Amino acid sequence: MLNNINTRKKTEDFEENIEKIYKKYASQDIDPAYNELWNGFVDLIEYIQNLREPGEMSPIEAVNLMKDLGMTNDDFKTILLASMKNGN
Repeated sequence: MLNNINTRKKTEDFEENIEKIYKKYASQDIDPAYNELWNGFVDLIEYIQNLREPGEMSPIEAVNLMKDLGMTNDDFKTILLASMKNGN
């Protein structure tokens, strides 16, 4: 599933795109596992945004760095699920 995600795409309207996606799927019945994964990504993005100061990485830059370091999609899933279980 995560193999098809383009993490290298540069966009100026990131928040608009996320809002559009949320509105598209908010009213649909989504399998709880995917909903949990979505919420994990949202938590990760918010966490990175809260840490960001001038000169620090954007969420996309952080994901790209993790991929460059050899992390796989399963690694991302494990991190997100562990973070959600720990309440972070």
